[in-house]
Amino acid sequence: MAFVMFTAWAWSTQSAWAVTTCSATVTTLDFGSVGDVTQSTQGAATLTVTCNTTALSLLANTKVRMCINIGKAVRDMPNAAIAGAALSYQLYKDASRTLIWGSSTTAAPANQPLIIDLDYPVLVLVGGSGAVTRTLYGQIPAQANAAAGNYLHSYSAADTSVVFQSNSSLLGPASPPATCTSGGEAGTPTNFSFDVKANIPPSCDVLSASNLQFGSNAGAITAPLDNASSVALTCRRGTAWTLGLDDGQNFSGGTRRMRKGTSTDFVAYQLYRDSGRTTPWSTTGAGVATGTGTGTSMPQAVYGRVPAPQNVPAGEYLDVVTVTVTY
Repeated sequence: MAFVMFTAWAWSTQSAWAVTTCSATVTTLDFGSVGDVTQSTQGAATLTVTCNTTALSLLANTKVRMCINIGKAVRDMPNAAIAGAALSYQLYKDASRTLIWGSSTTAAPANQPLIIDLDYPVLVLVGGSGAVTRTLYGQIPAQANAAAGNYLHSYSAADTSVVFQSNSSLLGPASPPATCTSGGEAGTPTNFSFDVKANIPPSCDVLSASNLQFGSNAGAITAPLDNASSVALTCRRGTAWTLGLDDGQNFSGGTRRMRKGTSTDFVAYQLYRDSGRTTPWSTTGAGVATGTGTGTSMPQAVYGRVPAPQNVPAGEYLDVVTVTVTY
């Protein structure tokens, strides 16, 4: 009799138990300098998720399905220097900035976490790991009255989480978990932190500077000629500013002067900050106006006086004064 001995092997894909951990990091979402607050500003950051699985007895494969949660439905960055001032922004999952990046704890379907699937091999005695990156898209909507300054919002572990399920198999491909909370081995959720920041630079503009007309005078100037005008400026809210008026084009001997054409005939005059005409306008010291921007027009009165007596030839006298705003 003869005996034939053989060994039969049958392989099948089987689930295998392994410990999988996942963690995430996010770079700072820095919108940079937001010069034009009447237009939206976009920025982006990078999310990196890394998962590790302990070694199995044979070659294996792990599939992970995870939810990347970022909380806070209302998102704004507080101003570091101005109490109550904040800059609104939003976080998105897509480059077109239509899908809000939210959290699974939020009921609104339009404000949900980012779902990521990760698939990687797990080697004998070594284990395995996989990593994936995604872009976090940000946008600051137009906010015309936003204040100047530095803005910062910090997300902490209380605001974020990586929730995941994993499946591992021997030799064959693993089946993906149904969701990040079912259909596999539940992993221990982890958290991450990151910052969102922006800077709005100070800004001022001179809106108008009305001409100061002393009117007509017949003959010699025997009594002071008074009149007033104004300079209107607007500065971004929170902007510290200084406004001054120079001495004009014909200044001499401590006196502002208006000139008749190209002649050597002049009419002395002075510009004051107050209606009592005691504090002259200048570019330094008490002669300048100072303040903090409100985002609206801020008119500054200019009180003029032509002192008497002055006896000058008839004609039109003119001077040009430069307004300087420093911020």
